[in-house]
Amino acid sequence: MVTTREFISIAAWHFLERPELRDRYLAAPEEERLEMLHETLRLEPVVGNLYRRATADIPLESQGKKVVIPEGDMMNIHIYAANVDETVVGEEPLALCPGRPIQGERIPSMIMGFGDGHHRCPGSYLAIQETDIFLHRLLALDSLHMERIPTLNWNELTTGYEIRNFMIAV
Repeated sequence: MVTTREFISIAAWHFLERPELRDRYLAAPEEERLEMLHETLRLEPVVGNLYRRATADIPLESQGKKVVIPEGDMMNIHIYAANVDETVVGEEPLALCPGRPIQGERIPSMIMGFGDGHHRCPGSYLAIQETDIFLHRLLALDSLHMERIPTLNWNELTTGYEIRNFMIAV
């Protein structure tokens, strides 16, 4: 899938720019590597917005304020904002910090990186596994380096990034 390709590219970029993360990733057992990828996805979700229609009234309370989203209303869930909410992710929400403690019940470490509920990405487990297998082998090449920093484009359909011209070499 296109989204997995973009995620593999952004994760590789992070690990190649930060040798300490690359070394940690390569030395880590699978569970820790997957958490590192989840943290990368939290910070760099491939899809920026999800649009959903409320199927019932949704009462919410936040910071002492109560609101109700009426049944039938269209909601725009801004994934980038949700994933950097300091009340959930703590300090330095824009930093890539593998092992970051997440505050709240039943909140996955990638927050909304794969969506949630019955619309959650059905290929999420495959995408993370595929990314791990590929990156673990690629980043293990000792002389692997970036030849050129990639170009970032904006995709209106996914409201997310596209990475182009990412040149790596050994």
